Amino acid sequence: MVIIIGVTCDGLFSYLISFFSNLDMPSLMSKSEALYNSSVNVIGIQMWPLFYHGLAATIIAAIGETLIFSFIYKRINNFFISTISSICIILVIHNLIIDYPSLRHEPDAWPLIIDNWIMTMIFMILYSSMVVGVMKVRKYVLKSNLRVTK
Repeated sequence: MVIIIGVTCDGLFSYLISFFSNLDMPSLMSKSEALYNSSVNVIGIQMWPLFYHGLAATIIAAIGETLIFSFIYKRINNFFISTISSICIILVIHNLIIDYPSLRHEPDAWPLIIDNWIMTMIFMILYSSMVVGVMKVRKYVLKSNLRVTK
């Protein structure tokens, strides 16, 4: 449900920017205001393709990550390592396909890409650790409830 709401909000955002970029600019604008508004028009034209490509990339990445997770989990039967490994692999591929072409003309492209990857991995490790902790607490509570009821 969260994914559907997120995609819907992203689509609505893309539609609104695209819609506003097609409106005529007011004639009583200063040069700087006209420049700022024209930048929205440049971005607005690209919003729908960006949305569709992002949606396609998200679907492909989710399927790929799930398949990689499943493959690793079957081999080692460890949720934490399987999760981190599948996210790590997908992020490396994602960053090479998406981030590098976007940043290739920047003088510090690789440090930016690597820093982004490291920061994302830190958050994913924290998130996965929290999920594993909740799963262990849930398992402990369920076991203790079974002992009490016997």
